[in-house]
Amino acid sequence: MTVFKRGKRWVCKVYVGRVNGQERQRWKTFATRAEAETHEARLRIDGVPLAPSRLTVGEFLSDWIESHPVREQSKARYRTVMRLHLLPALGHVRLLRLGPAMIEEFIARQLAAGYSVTTVRVNLAVLTTALNRAIKHRLLTHNPVALVDLPAPGPSVAKHWDTEAVRLFLGAAKRSRLHGLFIVTVATGLRSCEVRALREEDYDPPCLRIRRKVRRVRGGWVFDDYLKTKAGERLVTLPPFAQAALAEHITGKGGLLFRAPSGDPLHAQAIQEDLDRIATEAGIPRLRFHDLRHTQGTVLANAGVAPQIIQRRLGHSRIGVTMDLYAHKTPGQDAPAAEVLERILGDDPSAR
Repeated sequence: MTVFKRGKRWVCKVYVGRVNGQERQRWKTFATRAEAETHEARLRIDGVPLAPSRLTVGEFLSDWIESHPVREQSKARYRTVMRLHLLPALGHVRLLRLGPAMIEEFIARQLAAGYSVTTVRVNLAVLTTALNRAIKHRLLTHNPVALVDLPAPGPSVAKHWDTEAVRLFLGAAKRSRLHGLFIVTVATGLRSCEVRALREEDYDPPCLRIRRKVRRVRGGWVFDDYLKTKAGERLVTLPPFAQAALAEHITGKGGLLFRAPSGDPLHAQAIQEDLDRIATEAGIPRLRFHDLRHTQGTVLANAGVAPQIIQRRLGHSRIGVTMDLYAHKTPGQDAPAAEVLERILGDDPSAR
């Protein structure tokens, strides 16, 4: 890194090492020597990015995703975020010129287009992860996303049915060949990937052992022995009405509890279509299949079941997740506090 005069201008020349097999240097001119030396001092403190000046965000992201060390399922989600959101909006921007103002403009356009705050934050999380890798590889000196105030998420609001709607649904579901799956899901709150992966050997009455999930990858089925969280591997006790429904699916030959006529796992879309049809017949609001999970949590919370029990049953990684979703629906949880206050402060002091 040197400062010298060239003609009537002052130049700060920076050697940025070898990029793509060639030695690179970067020149920046200033009107005065003081300006050039100030720039040189700032570079010595902040460090010198090595990214080629013409490298775009899109080119960097495409290279990054290929080497990013995550599971293929996560990598597929990252690619979707890149394809739908990051590349159309920021792919043409040169990596070295990506700044907070551009990130803020990206956020504003996403929100104006009707995307939820959650979606925007997920998109920025993927971008943050990629740019952090750029910093480690000395392509950047800082992450511009870290300089931006992210949109604040709203309160968690889970859609669900009330108890009467659940009864109507279960009554109408008896006419569906998937009624056993729906009853077990309502009674356990399992995720779609969990309930579709259940096998006969996972059922030891009255408990189901949740220990795997299934997913669709490039036209085939993949069973994973890891779940979304460590707390996901759990034992869930079935109520008698769910045990009776599940008994109809026990063949004694092993294999999947709920399967397509071909013997393969059920497609999530086929389950959702049947769920929509049953809800319409029952005259109740249509929900996503995942909302049956929220329905279970809400029904239990309304009945006064402690959040810790709901957490273990649903396999939440943290009690905070359960509290955010369902604690406000649990009546009378602070009753012990009222009893303590009455015991300590309720007596008339003058009567003592």
